[in-house]
Formats: sequence, C-alpha cells, structure tokens
Amino acid sequence: MSRIRGSFVSSLDGGLRRAVHPGGLLALALGLWLGAAQAQETRIIYPGSMAVTGFSGTIIPNFDPPDSEKEGLPPGVDPVDETFIDPTRATLRVFDVSHLGGPASGQLVNTPPPFEVTAEQIGQVFGVTYDDGVRDGVPSGIPNLYAGATSLHGIRIVTPDADDDGRPERQRRGAAGATFMDGQFGTENGGGPGTVWKIDGITGQVSKFADIDTNSGPGIGNLTFDATHREFFASDLDTGLIHRIDAEGRLIDSFDHGVAGRPTHGLAPVADDGSVMDI
Repeated sequence: MSRIRGSFVSSLDGGLRRAVHPGGLLALALGLWLGAAQAQETRIIYPGSMAVTGFSGTIIPNFDPPDSEKEGLPPGVDPVDETFIDPTRATLRVFDVSHLGGPASGQLVNTPPPFEVTAEQIGQVFGVTYDDGVRDGVPSGIPNLYAGATSLHGIRIVTPDADDDGRPERQRRGAAGATFMDGQFGTENGGGPGTVWKIDGITGQVSKFADIDTNSGPGIGNLTFDATHREFFASDLDTGLIHRIDAEGRLIDSFDHGVAGRPTHGLAPVADDGSVMDI
C-alpha cells in the first residue's frame, strides 16, 4: 500500500497489550494514541491496534493473459485505458502491533493478519481517527474507527461502456455523462468525495457516518475527534473549511480559517474562490 497513514490505540496503563490474530509484516508508522480498550470476545480494535490507509491498487477486469487464446488486449489498445481501481483489495487495514519485542524504533515487526476494509466498501480513504468508545451513553473501552474519502491517489472517472468489452470507458478528461470510477469514493454504498466512514470497533461493520455534500471531488483532508465535547472535525479540501460534526454524524457548523483565521495572525483574509470539480 502506498503513502500509508496510521493511527494507534493504546492500553489503559499506557503500555501495549497483545491481540489475538496470526502473520504479516509492517514497517511501523507514527500514529495517534488513544485511551484504553477492555477485553471483549468479539472485536476488531484492541489495545495496540494501528489503522493504516493506502491505495487499493489496480486491475484490468476480464483480462486474458498473453498466452491465452485471446492473447491479452487487442493491438493498439493502451493498457492504461483498460486499467481500473481494484475494488476487491483493501484501502484500510487495522494491524495489531502490540507485540513489538521492544520500544518502537522504526523496526520491522511480524504482525497478525489485519482486519481489512476494501475499496468497494468505502473507496479510497486517507485521514483516520478513533472515537472514545462510548456506546448508548456507556463507555465500552472499544473505540470505533473513522476514515475520510480522499483524492490523494488521483481522480479516476469513467463513461458507460461504448465498445461492448464489458468495461466502462476510462476518461482522462472530464466528459459528458462521466462518473467517478467504482472504488474511488465508495459510490456503490452511497459514498462520495465528502464522505466520512465509520468502522465499528467491535463488529467491523462499515457504515456512512457523515457527508460533506458540497465537496465536488477533492475529498477530506484529515479527521480528528474531540473527546471532551464528543465532536469530530473534518478538513474540506474543496472549500478549505473545517467542519464540526456531532457524535451522530450531523454537521454542526464550519470554520473558514482563510477568512476568519488568517486575520488573527496579521494576514490578509483569503476566501474560497468557488471553484468546483466538474467531471
């Protein structure tokens, strides 16, 4: 996975505890430390869990290898035009890095197989954060994980299949009737470029948590959770606004740091120019 982004969960006493799944290899990334998780029989997030995001990879659907009867792609066809996001591979993984064998120092660590969320479920994501694990008003000690849609790995768009090869037509520029490619923003599950996804820390169930529906394509920059007020903050790469979201996924308000923040530091205000992505 390229351009990994990580987030840690720590134990109550500040130390790391061991989780319960086998194998894998991971170069440790600096992460965000959170509060305790209590033992529970079924869960995907343990003390010492680290969430990592990255591009899910690509695939040429229905591709026949060169040594088959169809001998791969027809002559003159650019492979890039037939290459699509692989929706079956992970864009988010939760690793158990509780068994380091010593203090974290950038070493390689053998890890159990991670819990994975695929591109067909949530599309491509980047910013991640955990909540406080409060469920129905009661602390559970097991946080939920949140991930924001991203255009970090590029924007891929398609138009309907025009050559009867069973694949949509990949477009390199905006075109009439274009849509985001499957696996880009989780549109198959109602997602979009402004979506924040929730992954239940106990069951692993994926759901749409919040939507910044004015985001036209750039996506969400980063997420954070304010445990004191039980609110989320999401930076919007389209408008430049920072959105405040309540614990139920409802938008509370937004802060324009270009207009309201810069003058407090003696800088001229800079407003959003209103440009949007038109695919």
